[in-house]
Amino acid sequence: TLDLSNVTSVGKRAFRYCSNLKFANVNQLEYVDGDAFQGCPKLTSVEFGPNLSYIGGYAFNGTNLTYIKFNGGNFTIGGNAFGSVKYEGAVDFSGCRTIGSNNFNSSSFTSVNLGNNMTSVDTSSFKSCSKMTTVILGARLQTLGGYAFQSPTALITVYVPDAATSMASTAFSGVKSSCTVYVTSVDTSYINTVKNTFSSQTIVSGYNKCKAFYNEVHTYKGTGDCTEGVTCEICLIN
Repeated sequence: TLDLSNVTSVGKRAFRYCSNLKFANVNQLEYVDGDAFQGCPKLTSVEFGPNLSYIGGYAFNGTNLTYIKFNGGNFTIGGNAFGSVKYEGAVDFSGCRTIGSNNFNSSSFTSVNLGNNMTSVDTSSFKSCSKMTTVILGARLQTLGGYAFQSPTALITVYVPDAATSMASTAFSGVKSSCTVYVTSVDTSYINTVKNTFSSQTIVSGYNKCKAFYNEVHTYKGTGDCTEGVTCEICLIN
């Protein structure tokens, strides 16, 4: 067990290859440098606090995480920072600005919400996540790299905001044709851009319907914001 409750920064390779490390309290960390917890195979759980600003490359690669949670903040995730995460649940990346390449490959996430701070997701970030059924691309997402969500064999729903103007044609390579893509925009040229990525899937444009998400209950009158004053992640209303 590693108590970092009074620590805000962990340096490069600080706990690399600590083969017996089973738990680390990372809730107060703001900065996690590259390779910090790389190769700690018994480390199974991490929960980050709201002050997180940076997770460096390979920081948690080679761990065996069965639970992962982000609690807001304003942070970036470097390339290869995480390997496969075995947590079978919904993951909310609200607070994250960018995700580097080759993160979370073959993870067991059932649903991914990129949050409304996310601007870019690099190549192969969520490759081969075979249990993922829902992907919500946040309202500010602009760039989605090649094979970012390659081979999501269980994917049935994707929500696309108006801002995603640079989505690689291979971003969702291998997604089944039965997947439905909901787009908030009704602009024809933008819909055609989305079709470059989702050529054989059903695209529903002008989507603006409030639903419950992550067990949240939002009431909605049909126009404007949710009546509870909460940004609805499904509507992608700012």
